[in-house]
Amino acid sequence: MTRSAETKMSTERSKNGLIILQANYGLASAFTDRGIRYPEEDEHGGPMVIDVTIPLQSMTQDSRVTIPGGRSKADLLGFYDPCIGESKKLRVRYLFGDKVHEVTVTDKEALRIPMKGELTPKVNVRADAIGHSLD
Repeated sequence: MTRSAETKMSTERSKNGLIILQANYGLASAFTDRGIRYPEEDEHGGPMVIDVTIPLQSMTQDSRVTIPGGRSKADLLGFYDPCIGESKKLRVRYLFGDKVHEVTVTDKEALRIPMKGELTPKVNVRADAIGHSLD
């Protein structure tokens, strides 16, 4: 899956397309406005929030990722249920057209990215890379 994600990332980068910067899935209460508050491990020592960046990048098709709603994301290739019986969310930070976006959806809610509404204010990757603000 890593090779597939790398290939898709390279293709997307060459056309200024969709790059998944970070994707996490797990315990809903761990997702806050300021980021992810990583809860303690479950009773078996496993994480309650998992990194799904590579599986999500692997799902990229023509600069888009679409996950239909109505089913748990734990059933997706590369995902699993890190907190059985608990409410879950998926948070995705991604780069599209040199802009950083972020979206959080519930476990059974559809995900369609990119969407204009997820634009993170005042963040421009090119400006940040050279240390200048666009304001």
